Amino acid sequence: MDEGIPTLSLDFTLMVQVLTNILANSVRHTPAGTGILMSLQKIDGGVEITVADEGPGAPPDELPHLFETFFRGKAAATGGVGLGLSICKGIVEAHGGRIAAYNNRKGGLTISIILPEAGS
Repeated sequence: MDEGIPTLSLDFTLMVQVLTNILANSVRHTPAGTGILMSLQKIDGGVEITVADEGPGAPPDELPHLFETFFRGKAAATGGVGLGLSICKGIVEAHGGRIAAYNNRKGGLTISIILPEAGS
């Protein structure tokens, strides 16, 4: 274990659900043969978890709405109802954290989750 990573106070099952939803979205929207990188790093007061893919990213007009309840992008596959990322946002915020999405310069989308250190 990296001694530099602080202890977090969280509901393990709920955070697994957050990461599962985000990784499933990345797999669904990333072309076969391209990468998805998940990383964790210490930041001031907590940790940041990122999931970055090499897919097409999100259209700029849709990016601010990705975490809204029932939001589905124009290119969304059939079958979903637009709750996955909204649920992620609710869980992360219930843990005192925040979640954001941004397009990468070279293509793809990154989801960033910032969680506070235990006792913060």
